[in-house]
Amino acid sequence: MAEYTPRRLKSAAIKARQLEETGADFVVTSCHNCVDGLTDLIRHYKLGMGVSQLVNLVANAIVVPAQVAVPEAVEEVPKEAVAEEQALQGYKILVVDDEPDILVYYTALLEDNGARVFEAPDGDKALALARSEKPDLITLDLEMPEEWGPRLYRKIVQEDENKNIPVIVISGLAGS
Repeated sequence: MAEYTPRRLKSAAIKARQLEETGADFVVTSCHNCVDGLTDLIRHYKLGMGVSQLVNLVANAIVVPAQVAVPEAVEEVPKEAVAEEQALQGYKILVVDDEPDILVYYTALLEDNGARVFEAPDGDKALALARSEKPDLITLDLEMPEEWGPRLYRKIVQEDENKNIPVIVISGLAGS
């Protein structure tokens, strides 16, 4: 693999520019193998960003007051009892993405863990929901047709009531 590194880094110039334009401190991926590639890219282009997997960032972004006990045997449990033990119970999360399948996936994943999820397929709805619902966390796509993610991020965090909301950028950029 090492012989392909220079070619891979040269073709990653577009991704490096896009990452730099976000002004983000961290890049997040859902794939543990991508962490190495992104680490190389960030080091090569001197972007000064950290890299993490999505699961680690979500776990660190939302402080869960107590660890949930995992039962030894699987048995039929009333839905109300399950909801009380879910790790994200009581947290509000805003998912911003223009892809309907991504909205469905992240919403199901987060709701299955107890979160109350608000979906925004575009920047206008995302900004309105951030203002009205005051989410505990926002997941944000970078590439959307009407509003590019970094611009939307800046709009959200420039408002005093939203500036402390953790934002996780989740995106599959073309050509990556």
